Amino acid sequence: MILPAGGPGQEYPSGAPGRSAVDADAGWEPAAGIWSHPPEPVGRTSGGSDMTAPFIFLGTHRVKPGKREEFMKYFTEFCTDLVEPNEPRLFSFFGYTAPDSDIVTVVQVHPDADSMATHMKLIMQHISEAYADYLEPESTIQIYGTISEELARAVAGASQGGTDAVTIREPFAGFSRLPAA
Repeated sequence: MILPAGGPGQEYPSGAPGRSAVDADAGWEPAAGIWSHPPEPVGRTSGGSDMTAPFIFLGTHRVKPGKREEFMKYFTEFCTDLVEPNEPRLFSFFGYTAPDSDIVTVVQVHPDADSMATHMKLIMQHISEAYADYLEPESTIQIYGTISEELARAVAGASQGGTDAVTIREPFAGFSRLPAA
């Protein structure tokens, strides 16, 4: 799995040239230092203070044949029993799918990359279980936010796909009505 080598908004499928490789098959675990650097302000609030963009993660996955209903039950319990009680800073965490589709998308909205790093530390074992039991190794990961190389490596390593692509886009302007972190 290859990490992005260039600037924001560039896509790098596995096998593309990049900064560093991650060997997900070797059971790579994120290092303790996956915390990001502080996000850069991307605007000003109406009150005049600096504002940072939320960190948004979209992971699109293919469910193994015949496992859709089991995965939906697993993911529901995962949300309510693990993620919600252990991640108070996480703004939003949802799974989406179309009727009778084997494609699911997980959408997460975090106040910042540090919240995503906390999420990754919490769920690493569960991601491996989900791929082993329910998901094909065909994932597309989209990240919208300022991210450290260490956190990018953790996300890429967790996605476990040989054909996946990771897209990272950094904010440059905008506003948010989400509560401050």
